[in-house]
This record gives sequence, structure tokens and C-alpha cells, in this order.
Amino acid sequence: MQKLGILSVLVLLTSSCFKDVNQPTTISAYKPILVDRKTLATTVTFEKATDLNKPGKICISSNFVFITEPFLGVHVFDNSDPSKPVNLGLIRVLGVQNIDIKGNTLFADNATDIIAIDISNPTIPVVKTRLENIIPNPGIPDGKTLDDPVSAATWPANTVVVGWENLK
Repeated sequence: MQKLGILSVLVLLTSSCFKDVNQPTTISAYKPILVDRKTLATTVTFEKATDLNKPGKICISSNFVFITEPFLGVHVFDNSDPSKPVNLGLIRVLGVQNIDIKGNTLFADNATDIIAIDISNPTIPVVKTRLENIIPNPGIPDGKTLDDPVSAATWPANTVVVGWENLK
């Protein structure tokens, strides 16, 4: 009889570990910003200086400071006079989140690709190398499920996520 009681308790305890399939799925407040692969390869450009809105990673090379603006690009500052850094502009790199620098080369993620950019003159960035489909599309910021009209299964062919739009 004691064994039956222990077995009953175990069944009750383990049954609470199973997911309730009738529980509603939480839908994400985000939708992906998609770019086709051919366009992605042509989007690395230098643009006029803009304010930093959500600064990310920082790298320093020579007299320059490079600061990511996640999913948008890399701000370039002339730091020759550290008391008065000058915002030179933005190297547009769609989908960027991480950067690193070695010598005159800035390495960045460009959505699902890794690119090497010659920054000998940071105001004239030149993509030297592109390794395609090295990293996965960035995850949904809130970690929830995408709604069916914007799910990965419905994305146009040959597109990558370069950012996320908050719908709320």
C-alpha cells in the first residue's frame, strides 16, 4: 500500500512538468526587417554623422573610435584630441551587432555574413571580403513566437533579417 502511495505522489509531481497544449502561445511584439541578399551586399556605405541612439560595441584604432549602432552601422569618431572627439559619420552596415579591428581592417557582422572592411581611410570604407551565411539570423528581441503572417516560413526567398521593428 505504501508503494502505491509513493507512486501516486510521483505521478502527480511529474504531471506538472508537461506543457499544457491548450495554453495560448505568446506572440512577439516584433516583426523582422528583411533585405534580399543581393541588396545586402551593396549596402555598406559611408554616410553623414548622426547622433548615437543605442550605442553598442566600441573599438579603438589609431586616432579613431568606432561605436556600433546595433542593426544600423558603425559610428566613426576622430579622437585625435580626446577632449574634443569629432563625429565623422556612419559606416552603414545593416544587421551589425559586433565589430573588431585588426590593423586597418574592421570586421563586422552584416546580417548573416561576416565582412572585412578596409578602414585605412574610415570615411571611404571598402569591403575587402564577405563570408556569406556564417551566422544565423538574429533572434527575436523579446524571445517570443512570430505571428504567422511574418513567420520565417513566409519570408521571401533569399532574404535575411537586418533588424526588428517593434509593433507596439
